[in-house]
Amino acid sequence: MASTFPISQSKAFTLDSGLSQDVLNFFGDLAVIDAGKDEAQAEIMGQLIRILAIERCALYLCDESTDHWFIKKVCSSDGEWVSHVVPADEVGEVIEVIRGGSRSTIQLPDGDWVYSLPLLSGGRSIGALELRSGQPDLDTDLMVTISQIFAHNLTQSTSIRRAEENIQEMQTFQGQLLNSRNTLRALFDSSPASIYIVDPHYRLIAINRTRSDLFRSPP
Repeated sequence: MASTFPISQSKAFTLDSGLSQDVLNFFGDLAVIDAGKDEAQAEIMGQLIRILAIERCALYLCDESTDHWFIKKVCSSDGEWVSHVVPADEVGEVIEVIRGGSRSTIQLPDGDWVYSLPLLSGGRSIGALELRSGQPDLDTDLMVTISQIFAHNLTQSTSIRRAEENIQEMQTFQGQLLNSRNTLRALFDSSPASIYIVDPHYRLIAINRTRSDLFRSPP
């Protein structure tokens, strides 16, 4: 038997029911959490460290305005959380994972292993997850599924946030437009001169209060 986590109408992930309850709970949280927020990312990475028993988890996110900078966020097993912007030449081996879209596993001189997985959305790389562990046998399929859900959630969160920002900008613009219209109308009506507006076909569009008072009729 398997557990299926629906992420959207077009995408779902099926997991082996042999996974621990902790892992299944983690996937349930990962599917619904707003991964676009710093605090959510810190929570996700902290849970990854706990359930995989690893030493460190790093998240690299591409800067949409340039490919020369990346946002790097690191969470360690002792609870430390660091977020900063780094140039491409300081990203290290993970740069090839981000740009090439394929995962990588390397062993460090101290014996630790570093697993790097691309975060792919719609065939486009949006960053990478880098996991550091003293174990050489982490479940690769599990890590790939994690990176897939994480990438999808990040993309969805970004899209929703942009839509909300666009709506807010539109509402602000509408408010400004209404204020401008009201100001213009007030100036139009307060003018002591008799004013009327016609279109290119000489059809009457509007008259001001002074003009309407001459005809003793509302504008």
